[in-house]
Amino acid sequence: MKKEDYINVLLDGYLNRKEFYHNHLLFSKKKVFEEFGITNHEFIKTSLKIVDQLIVQARLNYKELIEELQNNLKNAVNEENHAYYKKRLQEEALSAPYFTHNLRPSFNGFASDIFSIDDLSSIRSELLKVFEDNSEIETESIGSNIQKDYNNKVFNCVNSEALFRKYIDLYKQDIHYKAEFSFLFYAMHKFELVICNGAKFITELAKYDISMDAIDSRQAFTFSNKKINLFKISYKLFFNTELPNN
Repeated sequence: MKKEDYINVLLDGYLNRKEFYHNHLLFSKKKVFEEFGITNHEFIKTSLKIVDQLIVQARLNYKELIEELQNNLKNAVNEENHAYYKKRLQEEALSAPYFTHNLRPSFNGFASDIFSIDDLSSIRSELLKVFEDNSEIETESIGSNIQKDYNNKVFNCVNSEALFRKYIDLYKQDIHYKAEFSFLFYAMHKFELVICNGAKFITELAKYDISMDAIDSRQAFTFSNKKINLFKISYKLFFNTELPNN
């Protein structure tokens, strides 16, 4: 995932969904995981780093602008120019430092948008909130941080439970969660990651406040199901190998 992709995800969400920005970030981290295989930890950590860089850049832009206006004021060729630059300096002194970011047209149709330090600080606060709200397994080195204990009446190993918990994080608040967890059960059962029936799997979901009456048989595992892509990424992430193709 390129740096500009992180920036576009963050700033496009802030522009278009300010009132729902926290939820937008929860959605964004799921999408970047599906597309790029990037863990939440990496997404938030990298995003925070980028926002901090943008804040520094905004301050530099502001400093350069003030210096330019001061220089223009000093070298004003007439009274009209002098009054103009004096007014600009007074206006800028009351405004927050800003930077201009060129967004890809496909995101929101704008050629560019101006973001202030206040905007960037708000984005940063929401990133931290998302980070703090997630207590799931988030690692840069997945294998070294996975919990050693696991429910051996449901899962065949600790990595299987870690994969299960990744889906909890991604889909617990998704409106289509029943379909997602039904597919997950069938996928985990096919590759022998779970050693339980559907009823016990549902009981395990209930521990995370996820309510399901039954596993939806319409979500039975097939390699043609589009949900397989995320499962492949998750499997490789936790087992460090490709998903078997049969």
